[in-house]
Amino acid sequence: ASKGGLYPIYSEGKFTLSQNQLPIDIFCPVRYYQINKYLWILSKDPTIQKEAAMKVPILYRKRLIPDECILLKDDIIISCDENVILTKWNTLKPKKDLHHGYSCYLLNEGIKVSKFYREDNSLIYWYCDIVDYQFNEDNSELVATDLLADVLIYPDGFVKVLDLDELADACKMGMISGELLQESLRTTNKLLETIYKGEFDKYMKYINDVED
Repeated sequence: ASKGGLYPIYSEGKFTLSQNQLPIDIFCPVRYYQINKYLWILSKDPTIQKEAAMKVPILYRKRLIPDECILLKDDIIISCDENVILTKWNTLKPKKDLHHGYSCYLLNEGIKVSKFYREDNSLIYWYCDIVDYQFNEDNSELVATDLLADVLIYPDGFVKVLDLDELADACKMGMISGELLQESLRTTNKLLETIYKGEFDKYMKYINDVED
């Protein structure tokens, strides 16, 4: 059944309630809208609907330490194109402070920028994962592999780099290739230069604009 001229898209991915009716441009020239728990498009053509459903990315988070790959089935995709994916989420496992947040997948820069919140909606910090993105076009799966180095930006501007020791350990144990090791270090250095130049706002803007 249509909904004001919109037609439902069903995919194997799970879509949950979105706060707003936001357009999503995903890897093909079709306009999407997320309403309730389904995606809708401005077309009733079954061929276009099938193609659109296949183009919706299914997100995975892969870690090296510990070795695991998790389907982010409960993350809500707010917007998506060939450069940036924006999601909102609740933490997968209960933690002392972290309760929910937003993430910005910068697909061409090897960075995932997240905004971490406590349960009372107070900001903990901005958390930047250095990642390697691999997209499988056949099944529309996007795997973000955590390259271990992380950068935190606290509300007062304090910057902290984490887990370089884990990166060294992973290299020593052969868990990460020399190519990915170099990629992780170079991307971390580039991100820190962006922060020190006072230009991190360009990444924050993606999430802040969604919240406003």
